Amino acid sequence: LPSWKTRKLSVIIRSDVVQLHEEVGKKHRTAANRLVQLVRRLYSWATSPDVGLYRGENPARHIKLFHESRRTRFLKPAEMPLLFTALRKEPNADLRDYVTLALWTGARRGDLLSMCWKDLSLDDNRWEIPDPKNRTPYMVPLTPEAVRILKDRWKRSSGSEWVFPSERGRAGHIENFKRGWKKLIERAGLHAP
Repeated sequence: LPSWKTRKLSVIIRSDVVQLHEEVGKKHRTAANRLVQLVRRLYSWATSPDVGLYRGENPARHIKLFHESRRTRFLKPAEMPLLFTALRKEPNADLRDYVTLALWTGARRGDLLSMCWKDLSLDDNRWEIPDPKNRTPYMVPLTPEAVRILKDRWKRSSGSEWVFPSERGRAGHIENFKRGWKKLIERAGLHAP
């Protein structure tokens, strides 16, 4: 944002963000969306009580983003051993457990990362998801492998209500593994199409 670098936060208005979004979106729709999201986050950070750099409206709020097609990538049978080998060598236990639980349960990323101990019944191998993305609660049967991972995590837990707790962020649990996942698939020799 070179044209913005000398401007004060208070002089950037909604129409500036909309114009930037449209200009960048002519060539790169996804980059334009990420740019608006970045501006939105920066203003949110600046207005937070502990930072207090800015008092005013967030000019990037409620800007409609461009539609983005989702990419779908499935592991090929020959790639599974590569992933499991990389997982065995993965030093981050949270990432290793998350990926393995995702494979054994088929649950959504957000549901897994916000998994609470109170929603698990490891004695009868089930996990109740009370507030999924589609708002309809459902139950996931847990494989013996998934139960073993969860029991190991329980032994190492520090009394948190979350299976994947985090001290960073507002949620109280880990919210994503983007960097870790990228490094894991690189080590496994897997690449997006």
